[in-house]
Amino acid sequence: MAARNLIDIAPGVSAPFTTYPNVVYAPHLYTHVFTAETQLPDDGGGVYPPSYDFGLQTADAEARAIGAALWVGEYGNSNGADATVLAAETAAQDRALVGSALWQWKANCGSGPCDMAGLWAVYAADTAPAPAQNGALFASRQRYVDRVYPLATTGALQSFGYDPTARSFAMSATSDQKVPRGARDRETVVYLPAAVTPVVRVSGAAVLDGVLTQADGSRLAYVAPTGAGAYAITLA
Repeated sequence: MAARNLIDIAPGVSAPFTTYPNVVYAPHLYTHVFTAETQLPDDGGGVYPPSYDFGLQTADAEARAIGAALWVGEYGNSNGADATVLAAETAAQDRALVGSALWQWKANCGSGPCDMAGLWAVYAADTAPAPAQNGALFASRQRYVDRVYPLATTGALQSFGYDPTARSFAMSATSDQKVPRGARDRETVVYLPAAVTPVVRVSGAAVLDGVLTQADGSRLAYVAPTGAGAYAITLA
C-alpha cells in the first residue's frame, strides 16, 4: 500500500501468500521525503521516523514474514537534498545489505524554466527545443549513488559500507567454499566506480584474483575465498 510511504512500515499484515520460492518484496522508501512528519512544523521535531534505518528494518521484517528477499523498488529526493537525504539513505541501505532503484534517471522540464535543485534526477533536463539525449550529470547524485558495493558474494555477506567522502570501502563475509582463482563465475565480485582508485586489499580466508577494467572506466574486483571462514575486502 502507498500508506507505507507515510509511516515507513506496512499497515497491513505481512504473511506468506505463495509457494513460489523466488519472491522479492520491493517497497518504496521515502524517509523524510514523503513520511508524514514532513507535513508538520519543523518536520515534527525529528521524532518519527526515528532514523533512516527504521524503514529498512521494518521492511526486512516484512520481507522475512512473507518469505521474500528484500529490494528497495524505489527511493529518491530532490537534488537539493542530496547531501542530507540521499547521503543518509544510501548509507542506511549499505547497513541493511540491500539493493535498490533510484527515482529518477533523466529529468524533463518541458519548454519552461527549470528549477535544477527541485529535480530528482541523475541527469538534468535540457530545455532546448530539440533537447539533448542527456542533460548535465548532477555531481551530487553521482557522488552518493555511484558507489562501491558487492555485486556477488561467495558465502554469507556480513556487512559492507562505502564512504563517498573518503572513497573508502569495507566488507566482511564468511565462506566454507574454496574457490580456485580464475573461477570468476563463483568468486566474490565487487564493483568499483571509475572515480575510485582501485587499491583493493583482501584479508582473512580469501585472495585477490584480479581487478578488471570495464569499457566505461569502472572496475570489477574478483576475490577467491579459500574456504577457511571469515574474510574481508577493503578499499582505501
